[in-house]
Amino acid sequence: MDVLEHFDDRAEDWDKLYERSQFVDRRALFLDAVQRYAPADGAILDYGCGTGRIATDLSLAGFAVLGVDGSKRMIEEATRKAEGKGNLAFEAIDPENWQPQAAYDAIVCSSVIEYVPDDAQLLATLSAGLVPGGTLVISIPSSATLFAVIEDRLLTGKRDVSFARRRYSSSEFGEMLNAVGLQSVKEVTFELPRLGKLGVWLSRLPVLGMMRLVIATKTA
Repeated sequence: MDVLEHFDDRAEDWDKLYERSQFVDRRALFLDAVQRYAPADGAILDYGCGTGRIATDLSLAGFAVLGVDGSKRMIEEATRKAEGKGNLAFEAIDPENWQPQAAYDAIVCSSVIEYVPDDAQLLATLSAGLVPGGTLVISIPSSATLFAVIEDRLLTGKRDVSFARRRYSSSEFGEMLNAVGLQSVKEVTFELPRLGKLGVWLSRLPVLGMMRLVIATKTA
């Protein structure tokens, strides 16, 4: 099963994930980052928006948001649930050929880059979609966490699209950002799949947080 088929199949129950403590935390981190770094009435793109939970949070906070995703069923769910929830629209895209049709004050990208065939090309495309000084808020799987090392060893030869296909160190990802005219300005580790609110607190420790939220600005 490829990535888009996997997410098509999970569209109807995808929102249930975002009620768990670690995903409530994820939503709050993305919202806080955009509120801190984008203008209050800014135009925001959510690339790989899924069923639109982060996009909806941003719209309710006053931003104009477009969510795009390669999964048509995810977009159908997002559109159905977004009715009457602010300045918010969703669009199904062909990820292989998509290019931004506008320049955005901020782009958010949650759990996407670890699955795409060409991660460097995705970063270049997202950078091209930002206004000068615009902000990219993107999550990446961390290669520095203890749980990632354990997961990789246990899943050798058994990995499917439920798990990250690649992980990044802070320095490696920083170089990738710089190559497309972006500069990292802040990073936060997050996400443990267990322990509820305690897990959220522990996930801020780089050795434990499985994901890293990277905030980068467009410098060129």
